[in-house]
Amino acid sequence: MGKPGVIAYPGTFDPPTRGHESVIRRAAKIFGEVRVLVAAGVHKDPLFTLDERQKMIATAVADQANVTVAPLEGLLADHLKAAGIGVVLRGLRNVADYEREIQLADIQRRLGQVETMFIAPNNEFIHVASSLVREIAMLGGDLSNYVNPEVAARLRKKFGHG
Repeated sequence: MGKPGVIAYPGTFDPPTRGHESVIRRAAKIFGEVRVLVAAGVHKDPLFTLDERQKMIATAVADQANVTVAPLEGLLADHLKAAGIGVVLRGLRNVADYEREIQLADIQRRLGQVETMFIAPNNEFIHVASSLVREIAMLGGDLSNYVNPEVAARLRKKFGHG
């Protein structure tokens, strides 16, 4: 029996963390294709450009043949409809994530008749958040447990520590 179709994993990934990688890798075992959609995220004032974030996530999961990375601009429901994708992947780390993600799942279902699948990262990455990684990087801390080496190098350079 083959793997079911395509699942989309949208996010800003600013920066992509080991937690994101864990969610992608777990989904890649279940689905035929995981399409990582990197949101422009202009409302969040991202640290990295859309192109930089796409490159970082693509490098981090380059060993996963069934993972693709693409930009997401505009409404997710519109993008999914145009691409013929009916399932969205969301990572859950804690209760706060759950409450927000349930709201988003309901909106996606109403806007685009899209179902949402939740996957938690591996336990060692359950506490990792992009905002915390940015703070550690800003203060010159060790990033090796939180992001892959390329992301760590980009963060050190961004904050003048490398």
